[in-house]
Amino acid sequence: MHETVTNSRDLTGPAPGIVLFGIGGGLFVLGGMVAGVSAPFYRAGLPAGQRGPESAWIVGYVCAALGVGLGIALLAARDRLHARAAVSLPFVAITLIALPMLVSRTTTFTGAILLLWPILYAGCLLSEAVTWATITASLLSLVAASVVDPHLTVTSYGPMAATQALTVWVMITLQRRVHRVVGELSRQASTDPLTGLANRRALLDTLDREMAAHLRRGKALSLMMIDVDQFKQLNDTAGHDAGDEVLRRLAAVLSGGSRRGDLAARFGGEEFMLIMTDCALPDAVARADQLRAQIAAESVGWDHALTVSIGVAELRRDLPESDAGARLVGQADAALYAAKQDGRNRVEAYQS
Repeated sequence: MHETVTNSRDLTGPAPGIVLFGIGGGLFVLGGMVAGVSAPFYRAGLPAGQRGPESAWIVGYVCAALGVGLGIALLAARDRLHARAAVSLPFVAITLIALPMLVSRTTTFTGAILLLWPILYAGCLLSEAVTWATITASLLSLVAASVVDPHLTVTSYGPMAATQALTVWVMITLQRRVHRVVGELSRQASTDPLTGLANRRALLDTLDREMAAHLRRGKALSLMMIDVDQFKQLNDTAGHDAGDEVLRRLAAVLSGGSRRGDLAARFGGEEFMLIMTDCALPDAVARADQLRAQIAAESVGWDHALTVSIGVAELRRDLPESDAGARLVGQADAALYAAKQDGRNRVEAYQS
């Protein structure tokens, strides 16, 4: 059976680089500004014995400035950066947030809140694995800051850690639901609802990819077009339900007879196609004739026996790559027409 697989382990998720770095750059600029503006007010509000030396707080201003500068750079280059580089952004952000708290030995409320931002970024735009790594780094940095802060107790940073853990649980749950929905929609968009085979769109997309790969490797690729003989007569006499059942049974035969790497698809109506990878024309013709005989023999036990006509064509090296797919389909169709004209229940190969 045809299946569409969504790679949920991709580190960068579905968002393009321009979105990843656009949002990431904006968060760095905003977070740096918030940290830089709030630090002096937070320090001024502390008792004199908890403020620490001024030199320790300078690290916070430097990190805030670095965050703003990095954010501006990301925004400026967002359309030129590779998407996978976005995986590092949550960890850079955590470093810039945690470092001032470790140096000043003061866990600020602003810093604890800002540690949520990398988690939200990873949970919304990156993979589940990166999100788990981000929450781990964030919690470790919060615990480390609380350890060096002599004025902080477990009751003070416990709610912060619990909030981060709850946030990542919500984000992971949403990620998994989105992946399931996207995977199901992708499967439906590429699957024929009646037969469960690939539909025309999936077939043509796969054909384009396989042709490009086979041309690069210099391998043979053949296409088989299959048409049910006298299908209109079957529909007219036995009804459309009987016709649909015949198509489902035929699809099962095609799917069961496909090799690994091949793709069976319903092209439209009673027409089916089979992409045969690494298969030259003589072998493809032999496979087509075996399939034709198998369908004729097995259908004797069905409610309505049938035969099929098959046209076979091989990808030629001299075809322009821009329209090679359309030409290959046209050649298989021409061979199928010849099989119909010569009496049906037969296989014809396209001869240039």
